[in-house]
Amino acid sequence: MTGGPAVDTRPAQQLPEPSRVRPAWRRMWSKPAAMRAVRAGIVVPGLFALGYTVIGDLQVATFAAFGGFATLVLASFGGGWQNKLRAHAGLALTGSALLVIGTAVNSSILLASLVTIPVAFVVLFAGIGGPNAASAGPAVLLAYVLPAASPGTLDMVPARLEGW
Repeated sequence: MTGGPAVDTRPAQQLPEPSRVRPAWRRMWSKPAAMRAVRAGIVVPGLFALGYTVIGDLQVATFAAFGGFATLVLASFGGGWQNKLRAHAGLALTGSALLVIGTAVNSSILLASLVTIPVAFVVLFAGIGGPNAASAGPAVLLAYVLPAASPGTLDMVPARLEGW
């Protein structure tokens, strides 16, 4: 046995030609992601305009815009139309419950902070229920964080729910 370092005699890995390497700043996109962005770009401003100009309620407009963004961009449900329908219904119900909780705790920063810990844990832990539950996590958290971080009282809950 010799005292020198071991020498790797395997051939070096072939690198692609420089002309075939994609620059790091140029990101790849997928057609489903592009379609979600187009749908959100059309629907979300329309929901905000409907809530603000037609209904005339800023709470409805704000929560409609964020609800549309959460549903169309943050949540990406898979499966057949029945699975997607169930997932969207679950997102609506869970988001509505967390919207009420977020509105109830927004009067105190300490209370909102303390309630956020178990809410975030339960929402993220619910992701073990499957891919649709995991995909809904960020959207559902938005339904809690928005009312918890914005000023409002419990009498605003119906308008916020209408928008959501």
